[in-house]
Amino acid sequence: MGRFSRQILLFGDEGQQVLSNIRVAIIGLGGLGSHVSQQLAYLGIRKFGLVDGDMVEETNLNRLIGATADDVPASRPKVDVAERMIKAVDPEVQVERVGKSFISLEGRALLSEADFVIGCVDNDGARLALTAVCAALHKPYMDVATDIDPDDTPINYGGRIIFAKGASGCCHCLGALDDREIERWMGSEDQLAADDRIYGSGAAGPSPSVVCLNGVLASAACLEFMVEVTGLREANRWLEYDGPSGKMRVDSTVPTGWCPYCESFKYGSTEYVDWMLSRLPQTHR
Repeated sequence: MGRFSRQILLFGDEGQQVLSNIRVAIIGLGGLGSHVSQQLAYLGIRKFGLVDGDMVEETNLNRLIGATADDVPASRPKVDVAERMIKAVDPEVQVERVGKSFISLEGRALLSEADFVIGCVDNDGARLALTAVCAALHKPYMDVATDIDPDDTPINYGGRIIFAKGASGCCHCLGALDDREIERWMGSEDQLAADDRIYGSGAAGPSPSVVCLNGVLASAACLEFMVEVTGLREANRWLEYDGPSGKMRVDSTVPTGWCPYCESFKYGSTEYVDWMLSRLPQTHR
C-alpha cells in the first residue's frame, strides 16, 4: 500500500499521474489559499506556483493554515508559510514563490507556466484582473470566495466557486462581481479621493473571516479540481454554499452575453488584457 493507494482506488493510477505532473498556481495564500495549498499537497500535486505579496499578521492567526505565532514578529511572507507547510507534507515537491502581486512581471511569468490556476483573492477588482490574465493565457481558472455580511438579520454567510475554461462563462459574464468594488480597486489615489468627496468614503473595515467557512469552500474547490483533472467528471461551472442552511447547490445562471474575457480565452488575444492592466495603480504591480 503506497502513499496514494487509497485515492488511486477512486481515480486510478492514470489520475494520480495527472496530479503528479500538473503545475498548479495558487494566487492568494491567506485563509482560503492556505487550505487549498495544504489539500493539494496531500492529493499529490508536485509542482506548485505560489503568489502573494502579504506578510503574516496577528489577525491572520485565526485562519491561516500553517502559520504560527512566531511568524508574526518575523514578518514571514505568506508564500514562505505555504511552502513550509507543503514541504512538511512532501519535501520533494517543487515550489516556486512570488512574493508580489500576480500582476507583476514575476507573477505573470509564473501564471504563464501554470497548467491550472486557483484564485483565492479577497477583492473583486483582483478577481476581474486575474480572470482576464488567465483567459488571455488560456489557463483554466477556478475562483474561490467566501462572504459574510454581519449587517444582515440574521447574519448571512457562505461562498462560491466559479470555474472558467473556454467560453463557458466566467466571474464577469456570470454577474458574480461588484462593479463598485472593481472601480475602486482600479482607481488611482486621486480618483478615489475625488470619489470620496462626492459620495462619501467607500473604505470598509476588515471583513469577518473564520477558518471553518474557508475550509468548506476550499475543500469543495479542491474536490472540483480533483474530479476535473483526473477525469471523474467535469467540474461544475458555479457552486454556491449557503451557510445558514448548510447547503451546497449548483447555480445554473448562464452568461449574460458577449464577454471580452471568455472571448480572449477562445482566441488567445492579449491586447485588451494588456490595456486593462496598464491602467492599474502602481500599488497593484
